[in-house]
Amino acid sequence: KIRNIIEQLLNTYNVEIISGNADGAEQLALQYALDNKIEIVNNYTNWTMLGKDRESDRYYEMVKMADIVYLTDYNDSYLYNNFIKVAKEQNVPVEIIRDDVE
Repeated sequence: KIRNIIEQLLNTYNVEIISGNADGAEQLALQYALDNKIEIVNNYTNWTMLGKDRESDRYYEMVKMADIVYLTDYNDSYLYNNFIKVAKEQNVPVEIIRDDVE
């Protein structure tokens, strides 16, 4: 799904992937960007390493650069909840990538 979303965006927009390379969707998006030569912003040291992924600066810095935030549907995750909170504060739209498996 992540790959499909990126490919659809590329049809219309100049896409830049902003990722802290956290496990899961961020890592998948970053790998897709690297494999397909899409511009990336990856500040792994400041956004993910050494537990900094729990600090609020990570979310504000990443959302500040984004036109839209894509999140996988893990509402019990601190990453998910922090991004939702900050994106709402900053008036940046959020799209939730839902798992279609029942």
